[in-house]
Amino acid sequence: MAPKIKLKTSLTQKRLEEKIDKLILGAKLNERNPDDDILMQSFHHRLGVNIEYAYDVNEKEIDKIVRALDRTFGIFEADDDKRNYVIGKSNNKRRLRFIKQKKGSGRVKTEMQEKATTIIFENVLNGDANFKEETDIMKHPKTARELKACFKGVEHLLDNWIWTFFQQQKQFIDEYKKKSWSTFEYGSEKMDFVTFFSKKILPKVSRSGGGKADAGKYTAWNPADIWAVRNKSKVQERLKEAIEDPTPQSLIEINNILIELMEKNPPDLVGISLKMIKYKNDAHVRLFNVETSSILRKLKSFVPLEQYTMKDIHFEPDNIINLKAVTTYVNYKNKDFSINITRSNQNMSFNTQIKGAAAQGGQTPIDMVMSMLSKGAGQSYFMKNQTQYAQDTVDFRKQEKKYKLMFDFVSKHCSKKSTMKWKEWQNGVCLKFAMDPRDAKVTLMQISFWYDAIMKFSSNTKKSAEFWTDMLYFGMKVTMKGQFAPHAKIA
Repeated sequence: MAPKIKLKTSLTQKRLEEKIDKLILGAKLNERNPDDDILMQSFHHRLGVNIEYAYDVNEKEIDKIVRALDRTFGIFEADDDKRNYVIGKSNNKRRLRFIKQKKGSGRVKTEMQEKATTIIFENVLNGDANFKEETDIMKHPKTARELKACFKGVEHLLDNWIWTFFQQQKQFIDEYKKKSWSTFEYGSEKMDFVTFFSKKILPKVSRSGGGKADAGKYTAWNPADIWAVRNKSKVQERLKEAIEDPTPQSLIEINNILIELMEKNPPDLVGISLKMIKYKNDAHVRLFNVETSSILRKLKSFVPLEQYTMKDIHFEPDNIINLKAVTTYVNYKNKDFSINITRSNQNMSFNTQIKGAAAQGGQTPIDMVMSMLSKGAGQSYFMKNQTQYAQDTVDFRKQEKKYKLMFDFVSKHCSKKSTMKWKEWQNGVCLKFAMDPRDAKVTLMQISFWYDAIMKFSSNTKKSAEFWTDMLYFGMKVTMKGQFAPHAKIA
């Protein structure tokens, strides 16, 4: 009897997307390189999937993904030189393309994405465009022309974003149609609201309300990428009047004014946070940081923030104990949310991630992490600058006692039992100093953070849960405590 041939898994767009995303996550290729570029990310579209990968990704990782897809679905056509593939069979196939990004170029910049959205909104809400399907966008001559100009130099990547732009405008219209919006603008030359707040408002605002103008950067306060406004000059005058008092207004007072402007029917001003939408996924409009408004809380777009207990929060410092990578994780509930803690250039970053989302949720500023850690009992070892740690193997060995204490403690809190012993770990860190001192220093930063955080905030208490919950939500710029600006998120 002839041996049975194992059949390939039936190919669907959804199965292909899920398989690719699982392979990227499994290989930890969703992380960032020293230039802060995401190593690999997928973009789903109607013909299949495009995968962009950073210049320093080993080509062997691509081969592994291709082989895995071949085992699962089969490969109908392959061009290994150009990294173009047709997955599946002749009667059921999807295209797969790997796109290598050049160092410092060849990627869609955030500014391009945001400006493109204002182009779409302007042509739909103040023009003659009517996009019933995603394919309608590039059929509209004015919109197509403006989008191509916006994506100049990376026009071949525009197709990755059409679904996102279609969903963004669809959901915004559903929530805010027929509101007589002013022209949608983008860029400092037009004094859009991001520029207006950055240059005209925040330099005169206090973060704490203590009378000192220390509000900080726009991005540390407000996640809104673009703004919808009615009567721009009138609204800007209203905000300017609020800060004319000789004593700097607090961010909370400015936030209350923004809520007041959002409460109007129709609203006068809405800050909009934009996130990439995975192909064929529907976007939703959600309101955040509006808990003080009885009017906005009644809207269907308002969703209260989930409050976690310590049973919902799971530590994963494994990589730093096993010296496999310089990225560790905090997972929430069923991995609905996570924070990946990793190296970013010469420092460490705390990046929030939403399950199933095509983009990260945002970064928790390291100064906020430091501030939250300082509220716990006991000494703090975590410091925010690499220069504050051992700079070479000599310094490291001088501090052996301190780091052995940290290693022994954090090892007990790995998600999986580690076989790594102290001497092996110590020698591994010394090797990192020889190979890449930046990785060695981040390793010491990582174990210092985990030691402080677990030591101070691992008990089954509300205070501990609040620390980890705040670390997540501060990265996403959402909270019930009034520190961040009210906004609508399309995600």
